[in-house]
Amino acid sequence: MVQRLQQQGALPVLELGEHADVQEWDIAVLHRDRPAGDRAGGQVTWARIAPDRLNHLLDAYRHNLLPKLQELPGFCSVSMLVDRRLGRTVSVTSFENRDAARLVRKHARSLREQFAQAMGAKIVDVAEMDLDLAHLHVPEAV
Repeated sequence: MVQRLQQQGALPVLELGEHADVQEWDIAVLHRDRPAGDRAGGQVTWARIAPDRLNHLLDAYRHNLLPKLQELPGFCSVSMLVDRRLGRTVSVTSFENRDAARLVRKHARSLREQFAQAMGAKIVDVAEMDLDLAHLHVPEAV
């Protein structure tokens, strides 16, 4: 598959000795209040949960955490990708700019930690990043 994608120009050609790590993730949640602009900022959270608890986590995320995230100043969108087999998740909350993401950092951290604890999930990593690709070109999935 990697070779076919490289031939189509979708992936850069790997140098000798490099290894491509191709993973398949499902887009489990995707909600946009408004488009993210050119200077958008994102908060990215990687987490793990027992695979048999993943559906419960997704339901709670949609109905409990998402409405709270939408109330944050500068909120634009949220997406969550999941690896159902291994119980891995990654969520990206986008904000209109980096400053908006910084301003809600503490509040967002508190929301994440409370949610993870209630769900029995473990937050593996959190990062703030510039959001260069703000549209996945997929329909909303909430």
